[in-house]
Amino acid sequence: MNTCSICLDGIKDNNIIKKLSCGHTFHFKCFKKLVFNHGNFFTPCPLCREINFSINYPLEDDYKNNILMMCHSGVSKIKCSHIKKNGTKCKLKPKLMNYGCCHIHNKVILKEDKYELFCKYFYHIFTTNYKWISILYLIDFGKKVIIHFLKKDDGLEHILEYLYRYINLSSNIENYFYMNKIFDFYKLEKPPDSWLSYCLKNKTII
Repeated sequence: MNTCSICLDGIKDNNIIKKLSCGHTFHFKCFKKLVFNHGNFFTPCPLCREINFSINYPLEDDYKNNILMMCHSGVSKIKCSHIKKNGTKCKLKPKLMNYGCCHIHNKVILKEDKYELFCKYFYHIFTTNYKWISILYLIDFGKKVIIHFLKKDDGLEHILEYLYRYINLSSNIENYFYMNKIFDFYKLEKPPDSWLSYCLKNKTII
């Protein structure tokens, strides 16, 4: 049995793995931590230090789970994070990329037929070189562009058009690096502070 040199556990046949461009193999969940700490997929291999250029999905043609693989491991298992007035938690499961909330407690959700497009955008963001806070803003921004602006047959290039339009029209270079003003630019609601704080503190995505 091969060993993942990141966590030092064995790599089992049923584990989802990541083979880097250098040929070394790790658990995908361990590779994800490298990506989050480095800021993008082009992280040095922990064994040989060669820069990774492999950005393929861990699961072929399973866009929902490819998104989930980049999120907190509890996203598909835990209950909605909303606390009711009586102090109890909602018992429904959260929707994908919905701030840990179900479809009732955050009604503007990403529809399943858009998972493929969002997955392509999501993975594209991790080929860029933004700060972690900006990555979180851009992930949420892309979701909202898909929900509010895109037409039925629009693709990744149309999401990026909105992003690059903002970058080129923004007069403040700080706005480019932190991306928090992009929501005001397009009159979109900003992501909840609680979601940002949790994802920043734990270096994860829910």
